[in-house]
Amino acid sequence: MHENPGFAKKCLSRRFRLACLALSILCLSLAGGYQSARTEPDPNAVDAHAAAHTSESPTTKHVAPKPNAIPEAVYNAIARATLPEAATADQLAAREAQVKTFVASNGGDRIYEGYLAEYGPPPDKRHWYIAATEDTTTRQLGFYYITHPLTNGPDVAFIDCEATPVQLSIDPTLRGLCGLSQWDAYQMSGDKRYAQAMLKMADGFVAESANGKILWSMPVVPAFGITKAPWISALTQSVAISTLLRAYQYTGNQRYKNAATAAFRWLTVPVNRGGLRSTDIGTWLEEYPTQDSKMKNGHVLNGNIWALFGVWDYYRVTRDSKAKALFDAGVQAIKRNMDWFDLGYWSVYSHQDRVSTVNGLYMQFIVQQMYAIARITRDPFFDAIAHKWERAQATDALFVHNIALAFLAQTPR
Repeated sequence: MHENPGFAKKCLSRRFRLACLALSILCLSLAGGYQSARTEPDPNAVDAHAAAHTSESPTTKHVAPKPNAIPEAVYNAIARATLPEAATADQLAAREAQVKTFVASNGGDRIYEGYLAEYGPPPDKRHWYIAATEDTTTRQLGFYYITHPLTNGPDVAFIDCEATPVQLSIDPTLRGLCGLSQWDAYQMSGDKRYAQAMLKMADGFVAESANGKILWSMPVVPAFGITKAPWISALTQSVAISTLLRAYQYTGNQRYKNAATAAFRWLTVPVNRGGLRSTDIGTWLEEYPTQDSKMKNGHVLNGNIWALFGVWDYYRVTRDSKAKALFDAGVQAIKRNMDWFDLGYWSVYSHQDRVSTVNGLYMQFIVQQMYAIARITRDPFFDAIAHKWERAQATDALFVHNIALAFLAQTPR
C-alpha cells in the first residue's frame, strides 16, 4: 500500500497552510537533525494497488466530530517538545502561551481538524478486528489474521466485495482480500453463501495464475521501480495463497493446494530472478519488486507483513520446512530493521526514506499487523511496538511533533 499525497492539495487553502508546513517537514530523525522531504510519486501510479487493500484510498479522509478544539494536553505536549527537559514551570507556561498564539495565527483548530482527517484513527475501530482467540499454529486455518466484519452485513467493511467484475479482474489483491473477508464472514455466521463467494475468488486464482504468478496488469509504479506490466507483488501472492488454502481445506480439492504451492514458490525466488525475495536488509518479501536495476527495492513494511501471513498459512497447512525458515527469516528482518521504520512516535511507509509517514488508517492496521505477528511468534517485541504506536495515535504524537517543528522553525531563538 502506498501513501498518497492528496492531503497536500489543502495547501492551496490559507487556513491549512500551517498543517501543510508541519506535514511537509517530517524530517527529524531519531538521531536528530533535518532531512529534506522528497517529491511524492504520482498518486495515479499507485491508487489501484492501494485500493486493493481497502475500498478507501490510503488518504481517504475520516470526517471527525466537530468542533475539534485542540486539547490542552496537546498544547502542553507541544510546549514541552520545544523546551529543554530542565525548563521550569514558569517557562513551560510561557511557552504554552506562545504556542497557542502561534497556532491561532496560522489557522487555529482548523489545523487539528486537518490532522485528524488525515492521520487520526478510523472513527469506528470495529472495521479492524483480530480473532485474538484463534489458534495460529494448527493445520486447520480459521479466521484470517486481520479480519473484517461481515462483508454484506450491517457493518460496511472497507473492502468493497461488491466491486464490478472489471474491478475484480484487474485487481488481484482485492480478489484475495475479498475472498478472505467472505471466509471470515462464513466463520462468523456459518452461512455457506459466504464460503461459496470465497470459492469464486479462489477459482479465479486457479484459472488466471501464470505458472503460479498472480499478475498485475496495471498500474506501473515508477516510484518503486515498477516500469512495465505485468508484474507480481508479494502481498498479492500472499492473499492468494491464504485464499486458496482455505478453499482447499473447505472442499478437499487438491487443485487449490497445488495452486497455492505454485504461488508460494515465487516468494522464495530472488527479485533479480523474477521473484519476490530480497536480502539486502535481511529476508524481505517485496510488495513492489523493482524492475529497475539502478533502483533498490523499497522494502514496504506493511506489504512484507501481509506476505508473511501467507507464508505462515502455507507452513501451517503443509509443514514445509522451507516455508517455516522463510517466515522466521522474515520476522527477524523486521526486528533488525524496526529502528528504521519506528520514528518513536509513528511509522514510516518503506525503506526508501524516513520522511514518508503513513496516514491514520494505515497506522491502525499496521498496529493490528504487529499484534498478529506477536500472536503468531509469541514475541513480546511486536506487542511492545504495537502498544507504542497505538498510544502515539491516541495521544496525537505526530501532530505534536510536527507543530513543534513548525513552531521552532518560525520562532526566533
